[in-house]
Amino acid sequence: MGRLLGAGIAAWAFTLGAIPPLLPAASLAFPSGCHQDGTVRFGISPAETAAFHTALARRILEDGYGCTTEVVEDATAALGEALAGGRADILMEVWADDVPPPLAAALERGAAVRLGTVVPDARYGWYVPRFAVDGLEAPARGLAGIDDLAAHAAAFPDPEEPEKGRFFNCVMGWPCEATNTDAFVARGLDAPFTNVRPGSHAALVAQVEETMALGEPVLFAYWSPSALVARTDLVRLDGTGTGSAGNGSIPIDAVATADFVADAPDLAAMLRRFRLDAAMVNAAIARLARGEESADAAAARFLRSHPEVWTPWVPAEVAQRIDASLNGRHSAAASEGKRQPVAE
Repeated sequence: MGRLLGAGIAAWAFTLGAIPPLLPAASLAFPSGCHQDGTVRFGISPAETAAFHTALARRILEDGYGCTTEVVEDATAALGEALAGGRADILMEVWADDVPPPLAAALERGAAVRLGTVVPDARYGWYVPRFAVDGLEAPARGLAGIDDLAAHAAAFPDPEEPEKGRFFNCVMGWPCEATNTDAFVARGLDAPFTNVRPGSHAALVAQVEETMALGEPVLFAYWSPSALVARTDLVRLDGTGTGSAGNGSIPIDAVATADFVADAPDLAAMLRRFRLDAAMVNAAIARLARGEESADAAAARFLRSHPEVWTPWVPAEVAQRIDASLNGRHSAAASEGKRQPVAE
């Protein structure tokens, strides 16, 4: 795997000019500019995708730039307050259509800065399990898009109203719940389907997974990249998603404080180049989503497997340090004290 990474770095370097051979980590001095006291503070929500993006950025900053990092964990809205108040430096996952008001205000007054788009093709949509639509015995065979749903309502029966199908919407009060309900009514689906709006995200996931575990079809609203999409075999219906056309993408952005950008321009430049697509993220977090590995392990596996993706984000000497760390060639001095416990 080390040879694969080395090949990726070499191929990338070919376009920029030759780089020196891989050197022992002790001879690769870390650059300065890690922000303030050398510690970079990441705000992180409970979502597996946010955990992965953050772990990937932390690995790069620690192993490549010699920074110390720590995380501040909380709900997304509270993280907006943490960054706006300076208790966190970076948020690696801010959905462009759901920016917490304190963060929106900080962006408006210039106290926070959008670094770049981490995932350009994230999107909401209406999903069904693949077994519901694929195969000769599929109960909703032929269902491909929102315009086909009325004809397949019987495949998704509502136990409380058996004459209707059942649609699990977003959580009550979420922006996507209102958008879905508008589309639901506009398409006349309120007649053949019951519009179920769960009271929490946990309740939504539980209903979906319990129904699929019974081998029964389920129609529900969700988003990608996400742990649920990563760990289950789903089909997104055509014509469902963001906007009236139903097929728009939603950027997931990285946001930092203006102080961080001013204090650590090299790190900010790297994060502006940090970009993945939704399918790549879902593949990267599949084991994490099933509870088979940690976010840090998923990040390390991604760095080993996809040098062609991340080496263009960093200078050649930084890529060498990351490669050395991934393959156990870093010195104890290079790794001691880099990772700090979660900040309360």
